Amino acid sequence: MPGITMQPSVRVATGWAKTVRQILPTREKLDELAEQLQQLRDAAGPQPSVLSTQATIASPAVFDRPPNPVPLSQPVPQYRHTSHAQNYPVAANYHRSDEQAIESQTNLGNFIPALGPSQSPHIDDLVAPQIYHATPMPTARHLDCLKLDGEQIDKMFQMFFEQYHPYLDILDPSLSADSYYSLSPVLFWAIISVAARRYEDEPALMASLSTPVTTLIWRNIPSLPHSIGLIQAILLVCNWPFPTSVLSMDPSFILISHARSAAMQMGVHRPENMQDYLRTKRRLSAREITEAVKIWCAIYITAQGITSTLGHQSLFSSDSVVDLACNNNVGIYAISDNLHHQLLLQRFTNHVESSFMDVTRNNSRQSLEGETSVLMNVLERDYDDLETKLGPILSDVNHLLLLSCGLQLRSFYFIATLPAEFRKSGLLKAFATTMNLITAVDIADSKFKLLDHCPFFIPRILTIAATVLLKIINSSYSVSVDHASGKQAFNSCLRFLRRASVEDNDLPGKGSRVMTQLWGVHRSFVAERVKEPRLKLKSRLGASVLHDSLWTWREELGGQPDAYPLLSEASLRKESNGIEHGASEFGEMSSMLINELQNTDWMWDIGLSSLIPVDIDSMLSTLSNEP
Repeated sequence: MPGITMQPSVRVATGWAKTVRQILPTREKLDELAEQLQQLRDAAGPQPSVLSTQATIASPAVFDRPPNPVPLSQPVPQYRHTSHAQNYPVAANYHRSDEQAIESQTNLGNFIPALGPSQSPHIDDLVAPQIYHATPMPTARHLDCLKLDGEQIDKMFQMFFEQYHPYLDILDPSLSADSYYSLSPVLFWAIISVAARRYEDEPALMASLSTPVTTLIWRNIPSLPHSIGLIQAILLVCNWPFPTSVLSMDPSFILISHARSAAMQMGVHRPENMQDYLRTKRRLSAREITEAVKIWCAIYITAQGITSTLGHQSLFSSDSVVDLACNNNVGIYAISDNLHHQLLLQRFTNHVESSFMDVTRNNSRQSLEGETSVLMNVLERDYDDLETKLGPILSDVNHLLLLSCGLQLRSFYFIATLPAEFRKSGLLKAFATTMNLITAVDIADSKFKLLDHCPFFIPRILTIAATVLLKIINSSYSVSVDHASGKQAFNSCLRFLRRASVEDNDLPGKGSRVMTQLWGVHRSFVAERVKEPRLKLKSRLGASVLHDSLWTWREELGGQPDAYPLLSEASLRKESNGIEHGASEFGEMSSMLINELQNTDWMWDIGLSSLIPVDIDSMLSTLSNEP
């Protein structure tokens, strides 16, 4: 005002008031635009809410096995993608504080699918398959130098939800590609990467995505706090990993360990008490708790599949959430039938491994044979009970997982300290289970091209199956099995591995060539073919038979002779008396010491990752061309 001298503080306050007046019209316009947009939506008709809709999202028909077979010509159900960007606060974080933005990324409500806790319907209930529509067309996106237009993104999202997602149904098919990008760019690119595995319009796309998407994931891992989208992205990349030609260079084990740790830090492993792990006050709804249960169960399923096929100790011992989801599967612990069955089967595999390790570490060598015999009998009964309970209701894919559990159980007969006849009976069971598994894979692949889209677990278990056949056919046990059928099944395994390969010289493709060479190597071991099948490497649990074969290849063809010298006759006599070198190695150390040595998470936590043992295989891979 004229004639009045304002104090500095008054001038500041007046300037702030002018700034506020300048901002307010902008917000009023935003509110007005939002109101107009809502009127347009109302005129177009009601849209389903992501958080309240109880729409049924069906898995493709090929994953069900109804009593009455369905003609293969029946169309595969498709998924409808509808934009619900207004329901996602992440897109509106421009006016929020950093802490609010972070909270929206970790908010489970943003990731809840329309399906909720209801069960997947039976194929007979699929009267009108849902049709995929992305309206409007997704926005073009780019990652580093790679750019995808909206039409490509639309098609690849459709491929993902039709062909890959039913194997691990953890996402919401009703969300649009733009909604996923708004929620989590790393999850968006993980979905694109999985779909690119069989993207015929651009065969080189997967190779082009490998480096930038992998870099994006690793760049997000050290950025705290983590998001639900990052965990889901890791689950996808672990189940459908980028191709690698060397087993020790596959990062899946490390990635799933990070996903487990991130979920624990967010409180996902304690879904009813997640408030205890958050910085801000928040009351989770029942559906949000169910979503947390589903994510934690998916981590368990993926982690157990990785560790059991690699021969690592499980990342989980016992888990109350997994037990509740397995035993109850109602209320907030209700998950889809597909995930529930996978969870039951992977929990059984975990039980087999932990029971075997407990027996071998807690008993003297003299009593080990008797204790192991009792244990294997108990585990066989448990498997029979599981097969009786689940067998008639499993989908084709989960039926393969059931047979895989039986094969992994019976692979322990290779390394267990057992009476000769008991061991032989168990290995013949392993042979029969392998034959059934290969037949089931053949049927499933002919019905719905299983090997084109299956997760990592199927090729891995097929490799183990091939080594089981290799060992038994080329031993004295061959007189007790159908040699011709076994050889034919072995050749089918090689064919399946080639079918599962997505890139030249990736693990399935290279595994097929290595197994072919190993067949010739074993046929040349004339003296060994009249002896019982034996392993020189026995420390990799149920996967020991695979790693023993890989070391045989390295010794005979890879330029690393005498890495595992042949057992002497004296050593064989000691084995028959229950004094076995490899199978009782866990008895040399206490349970506590083993757990401390194998758990390196604390080294990462305090910044001492350089102390983690170096992977010699990966350092020498360029020199030895190892499998």
